Amino acid sequence: MAEEIDDNGFYREDFSAESDWEILNAQLCELFQKWELANTDWGRNFQQNELYQCNWKIEEELLDVKGNQVVVTYYRADLKSSDRVKTKELNASPMHEDLLSLANNFGPPVWDDKTKKLHWLARFYGLRRFVVLNPRSEQNNFITKRSEFSFYFSALSVVGAEVCAAVPMFVQIYDQKWNFFLGLGMTSYMRTNFDLVALEQPPQDYCYLSGLLTMFKEKLPRHCKQPALVSVRNTYALDTVKIRVPMYVPFGMTPLVDEDRSVISLSYFTALPHGYFPDSHTKIFAIFTWPELTDNMVIDSAMQTQFVPTKAPGGAIHQVVYATSYLSSCIKHFHNLITAKNALESYVGRNFTGTLSPSDVANPLEQLTKPNLGKFQSYRQMKRSNEGGQQSTALKKLPGPMHEHELNQMLYYLFPDLHPEVALFPYEASDWLKDPHRVKSALADSLVHRLSCLLATCNAHFGGKSGLAQLWATFTRELRLLWDCCITIPGVAAGFPDTRTCLLHQKLQMLNVCIERRIQREQGIRITEPQWSDSSVLEDDKEEKEADNDTEEEFYDCDEDEANRSASPLKGVEANKPEGRLKRLHDLKLLNSQEYLYVPITQEPVPKTEDQLQDDADVMLKLGPTSGLFALECLKEIYINCVFFTDHVTAMMCSTLLSDAEAFKAANLNAEFEDFIRWYSPNDWEEYLDEEGVKQHKLSARMKAEGNTWQMVWEQAKPVPVARQKRLFDDTNEGYKVLNYLETRNIGEIYGLTIVPLLHSTILKLKNIFTNSYVFDLFSEALDEILADLSRYARDIEIVAGSPSSTTSSNSNSDTNYILQLPNPMAITKKIEQLEMQYYQYECFKQMPELSNMPLQQIQKKFQEILKNQGTCTITPRHFKEGEIVDKSSEVEERLMASFKQDMQEKLISKDYVIRMGEGLTKSVESERDNENVKPVMPQFLRAIVTGEKLRLCGAFTENTTFLD
Repeated sequence: MAEEIDDNGFYREDFSAESDWEILNAQLCELFQKWELANTDWGRNFQQNELYQCNWKIEEELLDVKGNQVVVTYYRADLKSSDRVKTKELNASPMHEDLLSLANNFGPPVWDDKTKKLHWLARFYGLRRFVVLNPRSEQNNFITKRSEFSFYFSALSVVGAEVCAAVPMFVQIYDQKWNFFLGLGMTSYMRTNFDLVALEQPPQDYCYLSGLLTMFKEKLPRHCKQPALVSVRNTYALDTVKIRVPMYVPFGMTPLVDEDRSVISLSYFTALPHGYFPDSHTKIFAIFTWPELTDNMVIDSAMQTQFVPTKAPGGAIHQVVYATSYLSSCIKHFHNLITAKNALESYVGRNFTGTLSPSDVANPLEQLTKPNLGKFQSYRQMKRSNEGGQQSTALKKLPGPMHEHELNQMLYYLFPDLHPEVALFPYEASDWLKDPHRVKSALADSLVHRLSCLLATCNAHFGGKSGLAQLWATFTRELRLLWDCCITIPGVAAGFPDTRTCLLHQKLQMLNVCIERRIQREQGIRITEPQWSDSSVLEDDKEEKEADNDTEEEFYDCDEDEANRSASPLKGVEANKPEGRLKRLHDLKLLNSQEYLYVPITQEPVPKTEDQLQDDADVMLKLGPTSGLFALECLKEIYINCVFFTDHVTAMMCSTLLSDAEAFKAANLNAEFEDFIRWYSPNDWEEYLDEEGVKQHKLSARMKAEGNTWQMVWEQAKPVPVARQKRLFDDTNEGYKVLNYLETRNIGEIYGLTIVPLLHSTILKLKNIFTNSYVFDLFSEALDEILADLSRYARDIEIVAGSPSSTTSSNSNSDTNYILQLPNPMAITKKIEQLEMQYYQYECFKQMPELSNMPLQQIQKKFQEILKNQGTCTITPRHFKEGEIVDKSSEVEERLMASFKQDMQEKLISKDYVIRMGEGLTKSVESERDNENVKPVMPQFLRAIVTGEKLRLCGAFTENTTFLD
């Protein structure tokens, strides 16, 4: 018999193996030690309502228990140190300090987007730190069996006693949307049990303070005779205020105005929609609070209650806005394009550029001259039809959702100077549109701003991506037509590309520079020289300069042979005649000659956009410290072997220096290298004292270094004035680069080019709306904050090298496709959306019946309090003595308070009761306890939330684990 039992191995069980419960205990213990839950240093006491406004730090771990996932989350309130308010440090039981704190009795009556993120346990108990264990089963994603509750809760009890955690720990049970928790908090000799109860149809007595006090005292130890401290809040729902502002879409529909609708007033046109969705409204609540009462001071039962608005020591109006703006929706819809990779060709086809062919017109400059822009229309019409009267492929309507008349209206808005007879919105500079924050965008109401607004509007209301692509293609085609006709682009700042503006504006500036240079070259306009006013320029110098200017200083394109011939030394008399002098450089003379040193006429600097500068910088970094030697070798090859200059790196480093050196030699035939340095880089012409103490001059160390780039360029340079030099800036090539760049952008890249001007225009539009509504002072600080954020955002945009683009222009020197790397703009968009909601909130607040015929100044002063206190303003009545000066702002409170004298029982939506008992609540309770010589009471807490016929009880009752009562 014994042998048969020994042969069966399944009768044996190893009781030394760890169970699932023990494994969970070990995991929780290790996790709680890592989070340092036993640390009792929780900082300072709460300030008023600070818990509902602060940020929270959340740590989360995922445990595997019995094949199921258990999420353990640690919540910590991030309380900032306050220098204004002196606060005392917490004692050894910070958990109990939070339960007994009167600073966070009640949160907002309606939870907005920020307070919705606040955990329910922080709302119920006012805790600043707690741990939540959320077990999830495979079937229901939550636990429902009592045995599973006990399994996890017992583990928390054991680990809490072992770690002696000062942080309360909870297990979430049932469905998450029900917000049921079981918890406990352990200290060295106290245990606090947290429990939640929800009743759909509670006993009537439990809906009033009298019944709640009876139940509360039944949970206390028998020796407790201390009166409880009670806090009560009643919330009443007032009438909903709704203002209907219809949608206005530029170049589309016009809003219908009637008695129930209002229209937003604007002083200048902006191609962005505005208005609010039809369901926008605000809810207004009246809140009356009794913050600190003893249980024997008031009566509250089903038969009689003293908690009525007229007897409340404090009241408040809380306003919650539910408004959605068409402007914010348009911007958020535009943000969806940030990752779009769709090419324009997929929407409008390949041949959408509309390039002019030689057969279209022999010479555009013969047909058009600036400012005779009236011929532009006839020229445009000529482009539309050929000899057979059929529409040309160059300017035919591009495929897309918009009709031709809609596109024409948008073109008239973008280029009003080209269509003066039909344009309604010319470009005008206004002082109030100036930007003190220097946003890296463009001038307000410029072409870039107008185009950005139109693109966002088309994306939201005129066909989505297809409408946006159709408008962008039409815009680029119009630019190419202006290029072909040698007409500068209106609405763009003059001058070289300004890197303080956005990249799109720089590209348009570059195209304008190319058009102006092309006009000067093709029409034979002499390049104007700067007017110098220098006392060192003598009369004979002026006469000589005027004689030199008889020859036209005109740059021209030349081929390789012509460049070599022009660079060759001149023979005969011409070789001894200086050319290209601008002025005398003070009274300086050449070192090895008695001739004066003359400043030469040099070529203008080469304009570059930000991506071109980034390209140059990237090439320099790739070449490293040997780039100078590489440039010198290429330079030798150019002049010795007559090899064509193909490397743009060498051109970037030496082309400008070589041009200036040749111009200097042509103006100063007997000059030496030292003379060139005295003019070109005076800091490298150093002064020193010789042995006899006489001042002398010499070249700097870097200029005398062997293999110096400057010396090599000077030796290879020939005396060639700028009139016969090859142009450093090829305006034709650069113009086609800009056009090709704009025509080959995909949808996401178009978004990157226009997002900053769009946000800038949006802020300026809001500024205009607030100014016309006489509320600018209310929101000026918020507008300045958003503009500052946008300024930082625009400067955080980086230009990075992307993959080589297949559509890169063949004229480009580099195949690198530089793209914009954008930060996330949603933070700015949320602030804009919040600002529009606050404006709608103000308009609704102003429409309250109690505030009719009140001065706007008083209403705005009260609304400022709503903005500062997150939607709440006080309405506490003030009683003034006879002869005392009455503050006018109190008239608003008096009017609001007067409306609550009647019976408000029908508008009562919720009652909140908080009952506390424990040591250290108030001085009155402590003195009463001392007089009666009773034992100290452990912290006890009960919150009751009565909403209609529903009741939720949140209890936290503490017991002594050393001596049982």
